[in-house]
Formats: sequence, C-alpha cells, structure tokens
Amino acid sequence: GLGGIIEHVLKSIAGGILEIKKVTIFRLEKNAAQTAARDDVRIEQLTSDDIEKIGSFMGFAIDSEKFRIVMDRFSRGSKCYILKCGDNIASMGWAALRKDFLPEVEQNFEIGADQALLSDFYTSPIFRGLGYTSYLLESVADMMLAENKEVLIPDHLTEFLKEGMAGKTILSRINEIREIKFLGIRLN
Repeated sequence: GLGGIIEHVLKSIAGGILEIKKVTIFRLEKNAAQTAARDDVRIEQLTSDDIEKIGSFMGFAIDSEKFRIVMDRFSRGSKCYILKCGDNIASMGWAALRKDFLPEVEQNFEIGADQALLSDFYTSPIFRGLGYTSYLLESVADMMLAENKEVLIPDHLTEFLKEGMAGKTILSRINEIREIKFLGIRLN
C-alpha cells in the first residue's frame, strides 16, 4: 500500500540512516481452563506503595530512571504481580495498561482501553528452571481475561515460552494478530 511505498522511498533515500524495527504482538485466547493453583507458591499484586520492594528485587535505586518508569506505569493503572516462594520473591511481571515501552523496538506502544500487555516478566536466577515465570505469566493473563481484557504478549515472551515445557500450555492459547513496525533514526 501507500505506507509501503513511502517506507521504500525513505529507505532508498536515507540509506543506512533509517532503521525499521518490528515487534509481533500475540493475543491470548479465552477458550482455556484457569491456571491450576500450586501449593508451593502464591501470587500477589503490588502497588506503588511497594516501590522499595520492587526496586530491591529488580536492583534499582529510588532516584533512578527505572524508578520513574515504574511509577509512570502505576500512574497509568498498570498492575505489578509477584510470585512468592516462601518469603522470597521468585518472579515479577506486569500487566501494562494504556501505554508501555517495548525494548525490542525501543519505542512506546499504545494499548487499547480493553487490552493488557504482559510485560517485563523476570525470575531471580536462583529460582529459574522451575516454571515460575510461565506460571506467573499464565496466572496474570487469566486475571486480565477475567477482567474482560484482550491480553497481548510481545514476541520476545513467546520466544521465552518456547524454551520450556511449562510454556507450552500458554503457547497453545495464543494467536498472532499483528506485526507493528517502528521507523526510527539510527545514529551509528
């Protein structure tokens, strides 16, 4: 279409200056059973009052850029979830609402009012390989589906899910819906 022609012309004129980055977004289907509870872990939702706990787990200071990003997420209504194993946080992830930053394309991504983007899922190295990230991801997705949100998953999370058996149940529930391209200036 016209967008493709403009993109082609810009790429040929600008040569190596312009760079196109893309990210694929997947939609989680609603036709699956709820995630089964696990005896050894529990999931909790954190609020902006828990910023020190989030900073401690993620390794950032209260006066840092990451602190500002987290507080911006909370101000947009995004929800932070943790998976605790005993008294320890094993994994953390976000259901981002309204807008979020996608590191794959280094761009902000607008999120519809009826959507939630699962973002920044991270598991502490000492808890990796136990399926905690997949369990938290699916649990948060089911919570968002229960709130009648369309759940979006960026492609880097689906690549992670392909690596382990625990991710197979989530992968069986998703369909690719769109590829988003960002046109940016490359400085090197």
